[in-house]
Order: sequence, then structure tokens, then C-alpha cells
Amino acid sequence: SLEFEVELPTPPPRPVIVFLAPPWYDTSATQIPINWIGVAGADHYFLLIADSQDVVVFREHLTSEAWHDTNQYVVSAITARGSYRVWVRAIYGDGTASRWSDPEWFFIE
Repeated sequence: SLEFEVELPTPPPRPVIVFLAPPWYDTSATQIPINWIGVAGADHYFLLIADSQDVVVFREHLTSEAWHDTNQYVVSAITARGSYRVWVRAIYGDGTASRWSDPEWFFIE
């Protein structure tokens, strides 16, 4: 019999969203700060926001100029009432991507 071993590559670490404060906003809110713990070696990040019906309402590739090495991005494009989930993932210089972060919720009332 023939035996062999396959080593699967370890997926890169994924960012963790740590702070959406406060998670409740009213419709007059013009800025929603999204913060995450970055991952070593990330070239840039990809941010995704979906509403409670899983409709993507915001997506953005964040270059270092957008998040200024602070691991924070301020979204100003969402003003409609509703519940929203946000995810972030790291993109490395070679084009590989981390898994998506666990989602965090925020609410506009």
C-alpha cells in the first residue's frame, strides 16, 4: 500500500473586532467607528457591513492610508434605521486573505 501525508497550510490569523462604541446610534449619527485588532503582516483590510437581511450595504478595501495604522475606520455611509453586522479580514501582500472576523452588531434607531 502507498502511504503519504498532506500538510495543509495554516490559515493566516484573522482580525478581531473589539470595539463598536456605542453599538446604538440614532439616525442623526454621521460617523460609526469600527475598531479591530490587526494581524501581523497585513498589507490592507477589507471591511464588509450587511443589514439584518444579509444585504451588503457597505464594502471597502482599506489601504493603510484609510486606517492610518490605527486599526480603526469610520463609516459615514449608513444612516438608515436597522440592525447591521460588520466583518473585517486581513489581506496580505501576496494576495492571500485571512478568514473573516466574527461579526459584531450595531444598531441605528
